[in-house]
This record gives sequence, C-alpha cells and structure tokens, in this order.
Amino acid sequence: MAELKLADVLGWSGGHIMQPPDFECLHLLFNDIVTDSRRITPGCLFIALRGARYDGHEFAGEALRQGASAVMVELRSFPELHFQGSDCVIAVDDTLQALQDLAAGYRRQLPAHVIVISGSVGKTSTREMAAACLRPFWHLHQTAANLNNEIGLPQTLLQASPEHEAILLEMGMRGRGEISLLSRIAAPDTAILTGIGWSHVERLGSQAAILEAKAEVLDGMSADGLLILNADDSWLNQLAARIDDQVRLAGFTLQDAAPWPQAKIWLRAVNIKMRAGELRFTLVIDRPLQLTGEYDVSLPLTGLHHIRNFLPALAVALDHDLDINRAIAAASAFRNIGSRQRILRANQLTIMDDAYNASPESMQAALESLALMAGGRHRMIAVLGDMLELGDFAADAHRQVGEAVVRYGADSLFCLGPLGRLIGEAARESQPSLPTRFFDHRDDLIRELMAYVQDGDHILVKGSRALNMELVAEALAAEPSDAKENNG
Repeated sequence: MAELKLADVLGWSGGHIMQPPDFECLHLLFNDIVTDSRRITPGCLFIALRGARYDGHEFAGEALRQGASAVMVELRSFPELHFQGSDCVIAVDDTLQALQDLAAGYRRQLPAHVIVISGSVGKTSTREMAAACLRPFWHLHQTAANLNNEIGLPQTLLQASPEHEAILLEMGMRGRGEISLLSRIAAPDTAILTGIGWSHVERLGSQAAILEAKAEVLDGMSADGLLILNADDSWLNQLAARIDDQVRLAGFTLQDAAPWPQAKIWLRAVNIKMRAGELRFTLVIDRPLQLTGEYDVSLPLTGLHHIRNFLPALAVALDHDLDINRAIAAASAFRNIGSRQRILRANQLTIMDDAYNASPESMQAALESLALMAGGRHRMIAVLGDMLELGDFAADAHRQVGEAVVRYGADSLFCLGPLGRLIGEAARESQPSLPTRFFDHRDDLIRELMAYVQDGDHILVKGSRALNMELVAEALAAEPSDAKENNG
C-alpha cells in the first residue's frame, strides 16, 4: 500500500486523536493497516476489531510495544485501556466501520481499474483465469485466499499500491445487504456475476432472493461501469432484462444465440470439443458497430466451467481494447491449481473424479462435461451421492440433479445415500428405462460398480465431501476390470 497520512486516516474514518496531547503525532505516515496483532510491522496502524472469539482491544497496547505507530480503538473502550503517555491513540465509534471507510477513501485515490467477481459458484476460478488473461497487460493486485467479506475486501484494497493498474476482488456474502456494502466500498468499474445457485438458499429463502442479493453489486457502480453476466444462467437473464442505462451490459454464453440486444459486448463459445486435459472451441465476438471476429481457442483444461471462467476475462480485455490474441495465448498457458473434475484414465476407463464437493450447479456442470467427453460414443455412467447442507431445499435440489442425469444422456446411474436416492427416483420418473441402482454403503456400491463397468466407459464420481467418494474413483482406477459385452 502507499503511505497514508494521519490526516487522511482521520478524515476517511471520522476518527479523533485521544492522545498524546498537543497533536504530537500529526506528522505520522502509516506504511500498513493491520488488524491482527500477530502481524504487526513497524510503522503500521493497528485497528482493534471485535470478533466472535477475540477482541482486538485486548492487544492494542502490545501492538504499540511491537512497533505500531498508532492504534485505532472504539471510543467506548478507550477509558478502560491503558497506554503510555506518548502512545498515539485514535478513537472511532466503530472500528469495523472505520476499516471499511478507510478502504473506501483509499480506493478513490487509486488509479487502478477495479474488477469484482461474485456469484454462487466459480468466483475464485474466474478470478484466477482473469488474472492469467490480464497479467500480460496490467500490473495486478488481487484477493488472496478467501479475503472476500466485510473485513477481507477492505484489507485487500488497502494492500494495493498506486502502481497497480487493475485490482481483482472477490465478493462473498451470507445475506442481504453484504454485497451492497462491499460494492460501495470497492466502487467497481467492472462486475462479473458467474451464476445464481443454491448456496445460501437456506438463509435467504429462495434463488430469487439470492439473485436480488447478488444484484446489489450495482449499488457501487456508475453508469459507465460494465456488468458482465453469464447468459446461460436463467436467473441472470432476469437481471439482464432489468438493465437499462444503469450500467453497460456484456454477456457470455456457450449457446449459439445472444439473447440481450442491449448488450455492448457478446462472447460466445461454439463448436466445443473436449477430451481429458484439453478444451477446443471457437470464440465468437460480437460488438455492435465495433470489433467482431472468430478465434480458435485451446485451453489445457477439462470441464466446461473453464470456458465460463475464460469468457468474462475476455470481455474485460475487449472493453479496454487489449490485444485479444495475446489474452487468448495467456489463457492457453493457464494451469488450474484446483482439484475440480480430475480425469483418470485407467483399466480402459475414463473416470471424472469430481468428489471434492457437490452442489446442484456443480453436479449439473460435471454431467454436462462428461456428456461432451463421451460424445455419444461411450457409455456414460453417473455415480452420485448426497449433496449436504441444503436444508429444506435438499429434496428439490436432488430431484433437479436427477432430471439433469437424463437430460445429459447418462446410460446408467448409481446412487449413494438417502439424498442420493432422490436423484435416482427423479431420474427414473423422467426416464423409467434408465438402469438405476441405490446404495446405503460405499463399499457395496464399489463392488457392484466394479462388476458393471466395461472398457470405454466414461464415469462421473461426485458427492459431498463427507461421503469420501474419491474412494470410488480410486477403486475404479486401481483394480483391473474385465471387459463386459453388455451389463445394461
């Protein structure tokens, strides 16, 4: 971060100097803003936040002894704290609010283009792909780890420097009003919404309510900002229909149609082909009265979600007239650090081990990806387990996945767990002839699956982390299997 003058800190936070007398610390410059007393650096400002387990006020004196130039505390706590007479102490009504106000004030001094990413799925993957595509052009600063909430986002902004040309921020949420707060702090120039899923549905009550919460990203944007939406998401299509002159609109899709006539930028991925470790497709760019064209793209990745991570990054590049070929080349060198949709080839089988976790969105995305890989040439077997932590919405969510099993053309279905049974029942309702088997125990499933598979099969293994379904994939990959003529 750039050095902050004490006058700016006081002006942005509404703070007051409580001591020392005679304004002896007005000359101070802060080289860091710290909220964790274990990370004190000489010359920093320590802000005492109140948390569920710890109260930073208890460590304010120690922060000064470790080299902090000043501490910021809440006015109500100041009389109870003990400082040396020369210690610089700033008081505010609410230290969390002060941290957020500091970040908002500092952000407005920065020349960087601020890009925020939110959505029920894919925030981090989209940010990582955007960073890969934009790094050849800009000096970037971005969210680290999971610092995407009311504390982490201000901290990330405050760590940016005037040398950064773009800032990539994730925005998480637990309920209404949180995205609005983050947007007003970050004042984004560009916002990307990846999709509206089922996470937080138990807290918010419906996907419609989740959409409204995510749409709060508009609250901090100006009319010349760019909102980039996933047009393959039915909920985001509803949001796009409401966008008039509030912001500029861009869309991306894996379909042939571009449904929003008011969009300033359209990116479509067509002619998609996928095999283990490679995605190939044609990128179609449409900008009314501006650059249009088609580009052949190859990404060294497996899973259609990677294309949906890539397209919004290209929309940012287009909006800034960056070299598209260079951005595509950067994406082509991208290496995924995550574990999603790991492809195993063993015993004449192709196994998509996607057992790291499960949600209705990721279940359907994995089925879509496996169907593309199987290409109608190989049997497609779905091995699916419970999706946990969906509360009252679990039944509907599992039934949706069962319908998707049929929609994406699975040839057979193995279900694990009581909620997994709902997947199978919905699939059978949709297609009574679909071979479907139910299991209460993973070992029983493995035994029957091993006897069922045959050479060339493409198998998806997926369920919530607690089910340890990676053991199913490992069993398939480890044990030789005899080719079967027909086990349907």
